[in-house]
Amino acid sequence: MAERALNDQFEFMRALVNETPHPIYVRDRNGLLQTCNDSYLQVFDVKREEVIGKSVNQMSMALASEAAQYHADYLRVVAEGNPLILDRSLHIHDKKLTIYHWILP
Repeated sequence: MAERALNDQFEFMRALVNETPHPIYVRDRNGLLQTCNDSYLQVFDVKREEVIGKSVNQMSMALASEAAQYHADYLRVVAEGNPLILDRSLHIHDKKLTIYHWILP
């Protein structure tokens, strides 16, 4: 009974995150993508298997200078334990976006 309730709760949370219209992702302590929602895949026009386990530098979805800065930010947040929340520019498919970016330890 408890196992089923836990599984139901997990499935609810997975559906909630996946159906959110904003890109959501989780990276590990090395900056490697562990999971993402469908909105993330749509915005970057990639398949899940193309990005899971890769750093932003390995994904070639943003300008190299942006990717290098994002990766450095991920590693700094993990090392220092302090969140970084800011508006930043992101170039995707010849479009410049301004995103509200959260990096949490």
